[in-house]
Amino acid sequence: MSDGSKSAMLPFLSQIYKEYRDKFIQKVLKKTLVVPWAKYREIEIVEEILRKAQPEKCLEWGCGYGTLYFSERLKKTAVWISVEHEKEWAAKIEGMNRNRQVQIHHVPADHFPWSDPHRDGAYSDLKEYVDYPSRFAPFDFILVDGRARRDCLAKAHQLVREEGVVLLHDANRVRYHESFHLFKHQALFTDGRTRSGGIWIGSRGTEIAHFLDLPRQREIYRLYRRFGKRLH
Repeated sequence: MSDGSKSAMLPFLSQIYKEYRDKFIQKVLKKTLVVPWAKYREIEIVEEILRKAQPEKCLEWGCGYGTLYFSERLKKTAVWISVEHEKEWAAKIEGMNRNRQVQIHHVPADHFPWSDPHRDGAYSDLKEYVDYPSRFAPFDFILVDGRARRDCLAKAHQLVREEGVVLLHDANRVRYHESFHLFKHQALFTDGRTRSGGIWIGSRGTEIAHFLDLPRQREIYRLYRRFGKRLH
């Protein structure tokens, strides 16, 4: 085993353990965990980027448990702005929020049912939702994890600072890749799934290595592609 594989093996095994632990707590003990709906290999990439980037102003399209979880990783002077199209879901997360740094904005869809074939919601369905964060720009950190992700990613290119960073969750879905070319610097982590998972990182003016230990994370993903299915 190479030195790179050895250094990645411990976090890889730790992530596997956390996923089994969480499944036990939720399915057997019937307890709700306030953790993002993502694999720990994805969660820990976001955590590392927040730790290294130290953003002051963050944007998230699509609120959820990740809103509550990731905002706790910010420095005390930072703000996390989340935009959500579902009224009831936005109200639920708002009711759970105890962090004054978090702002949750309900922005309803312009049209429903969704007009796109993938049922993600097209720009024409969610124009106000996509455009709404412009009033708060520019941002240091943007997480695209809600509806109309392809359009939100294109908008994120306009709203993020030159030195800022943009993340896309569920980047395994190839249909979201159309806007990747807008970003000079980028990295993509996929794990073989096609309907969910995967994470993409982009920046207009800063190398991704500034935000993330790329060799380490790539080796962790290589281990998942090699062993992950056997462990799950």
